[in-house]
Amino acid sequence: RQEFPQIIQGWTALTKNFMYHNYSTWFRSLNGAIVPPGFDILKLELPTLHRNGVTGVEMVGLGAWGYGGVSNYLLAKQMWDAEVDVDALYREWLERAYGPGWQSMDQLYQTLETRMKAWKERETPNYSGEQYEINYAVIDNVYRPVFRDLERLYLEAVTKAETTPQRQRLAMFAENLIMLHFNMRHAGMLEEPEKSSVCRTDEHYAKFLKETEFSLAL
Repeated sequence: RQEFPQIIQGWTALTKNFMYHNYSTWFRSLNGAIVPPGFDILKLELPTLHRNGVTGVEMVGLGAWGYGGVSNYLLAKQMWDAEVDVDALYREWLERAYGPGWQSMDQLYQTLETRMKAWKERETPNYSGEQYEINYAVIDNVYRPVFRDLERLYLEAVTKAETTPQRQRLAMFAENLIMLHFNMRHAGMLEEPEKSSVCRTDEHYAKFLKETEFSLAL
């Protein structure tokens, strides 16, 4: 937080023709793990660039729209207006996407946000490609202890959905929970996995993958 503004001020002192590219809130998540928005980074990064005269940005969003829609929305809005209220935009998206179930989905995202932030703050600042991977260690520390809570909150939102678009949004989100559960089950990370509503047998999961091959959710 202290270093970033100094770095940007240093670059813009050298040249006003300065543009910025980053993967700051991106993760490689190939197992269905839901990536939270990274609110502290969003509130720091683009506003700092804008205040220091950076002329343009190119930011990398999340390819899995089932859970990444909110992150992509926040980034897109910030690229037009770096000083937008991130918290207000986040709530706007949740309410429009999930309707009466938005508070359950907010609790789900905030749970992961808090846990991911704590995990990242324990990491070494020395760069490693591993820092962008949702790997076994991240799943074990961030996701495994709260997987049942994530599923419960998702199901709460489903019961509150009132419209077809809201149910479709939640179905997109569920595709990622199904994938995450399958991979955690095969890694031996879940107790009594068969009791989960998103559990799929190997046979049914193979069918699921075929049906979602071109899904934007995953």
